[in-house]
Amino acid sequence: VSVSASPRFDSSGRYIGTFGTVIDLTEQRQAEENLKESIQSFRTLAENLPGLVYRVLCKESDRIVFFNDLVESLTGYSEDEFPGKDLTSFESLIEDQDRPAVVSEVRQAISEKRPFEIRYRFLHKNKGLRHFIERGRPVFDIDGNLQSIDGVIFDITHHREVEESIKEAHAELERQYKERTRELEEANLRKKAMFDLYNIFELSRNFNAMLDYQSLLDSFILAALGRSGATRAALFLPQKPGQNDFHLVKSGGGFSLPDKQIAINRDSSFGLYIANLNRPVKITEVKDKFEISKDLSFIEYFPNGLVIPLVFQTKLRGILVLSEKESKQLYDSDDVEFLSILASQTAVSIENARLYESEKEALDKLRKTQGLLLQSERSAALGELSAKIAHEINNPLGIIKNYLSLVSHNIQDADKSMKYTKIIRQEIDRITLIVKQLLNFHRPAAISLEKINPEKLIAETLSLMERQFTHAGVTVTCRANESIPDIVAWPDGLKQVFINLLVNSMDAMQNGGEIIIDLNKTEHTVIFSFEDSGPGIEAEHIPHIFDPYYTTKSASGGSGLGLSVCHNIIKNHNGSINYTNTERGGCFIVELPIDRREKKYDWQI
Repeated sequence: VSVSASPRFDSSGRYIGTFGTVIDLTEQRQAEENLKESIQSFRTLAENLPGLVYRVLCKESDRIVFFNDLVESLTGYSEDEFPGKDLTSFESLIEDQDRPAVVSEVRQAISEKRPFEIRYRFLHKNKGLRHFIERGRPVFDIDGNLQSIDGVIFDITHHREVEESIKEAHAELERQYKERTRELEEANLRKKAMFDLYNIFELSRNFNAMLDYQSLLDSFILAALGRSGATRAALFLPQKPGQNDFHLVKSGGGFSLPDKQIAINRDSSFGLYIANLNRPVKITEVKDKFEISKDLSFIEYFPNGLVIPLVFQTKLRGILVLSEKESKQLYDSDDVEFLSILASQTAVSIENARLYESEKEALDKLRKTQGLLLQSERSAALGELSAKIAHEINNPLGIIKNYLSLVSHNIQDADKSMKYTKIIRQEIDRITLIVKQLLNFHRPAAISLEKINPEKLIAETLSLMERQFTHAGVTVTCRANESIPDIVAWPDGLKQVFINLLVNSMDAMQNGGEIIIDLNKTEHTVIFSFEDSGPGIEAEHIPHIFDPYYTTKSASGGSGLGLSVCHNIIKNHNGSINYTNTERGGCFIVELPIDRREKKYDWQI
């Protein structure tokens, strides 16, 4: 509250009492607090604005009050050094050419009691002329007297520079556009015919590369509609090659011919007429020259249009009909020339597409024939395989025969008989597997590859042939030049390969000799070398020794299948087998991979 008191005296000066007042200031204080908060909020808002917030106090000689700290960044002057600190001094820094318009607009806004927005150039203390935009409003008291002008000023120099750059670029583009348009118009006038020919060339090239018949027809109609400006089109062609009647096969422009049974005969007077002309004909000309019969009833749907013949090798191949232009303009000589060339090129492309369709049908028939031929070849291959297997069965049968002889001579020795019987059983199993290959000819055989020791495999193979070596007077030496790792392979298949190679070496040494087997390794492979002391193989035969039925020992009954079988088995191991002549004789080299996994593989016979 607020308390005030004063003494009271009568006319004679005698004290008669004290007069006082007590005022409740609660609402006033609350209003003051609210005002402070409002002022603080306003200052916070003003500080966050990207523009300079000001107030011109018109009752105080137009003194300017700034409400944030942007005065220096916008003008180059600090608030303390701002010249004059009044509206006149601020206006003095506005570009001379802009100042009259600024003053006039502000005065007009005051007189009309409305907001204003003005743009002008301002002389910055350090940066020269800057572009400002100012938005303000005059403030009046309840009696309509001007109290102040409140507003905000933004520096839009960068924006104006961008605008100017855009304007200049736009003006330059517009200039270039006009200049280019003029050049193009002039070029079009000079070279329209050449341009049309180029389009024809491109369309022709695309059409000739387009072998799908229906796609070609669609492209042709679209090209004709696009270039001519017609609203609809209909294309009549023979439904099968060689037919004389043309039926509607394609339409364009959202048009469908009501009468689907219309047939235009190429040998009719109309067909012969347009074929001889070999150029587009106006529908009006057709109406004047021919009676409108059923086969010409289509022209009623194409008033003011064109009939365009498709002629190839002087023969009418089809007819394209176009309606009038969407622009309602008549077809001129350029249109006629363009469509005439387009039709001529398209006729060639249609014939090519038809020829391609015919070739495609012929190719399908050829493929069916090839399928039959492949079946026949497969049967022949079955015969070849049977011959191979018969050849391969001979080797284990020979071993079985030898060991049966040994069993009969050692019938009293149980251990030897058991050993020989075991070997006989193994060879019978090998014959069984060979027969399975024949049975699996029509389906890939799955062979189980397993980890084996190469030295042990060689030893087992030599044990099987020990009696044959002795009988032939052949000595065999096996050398492992270093530690040989295990490999993953089909053991029976490799035995079959090694037996074939050893038998070939024995056959080459008619009077006995020596076979040296060397085992070596590389980083990823194991190498088996079988070198004999025979005469070797003549150079002209070496490229063919792995071919089926190729043999150099036909006189002694060779079938020419042993090495072919060996090659197939090694190939299925992802390995290689080769032959070379050496100083001692002949040498087969077998190379097999080390790092193959144990599993079942599809075996290609």
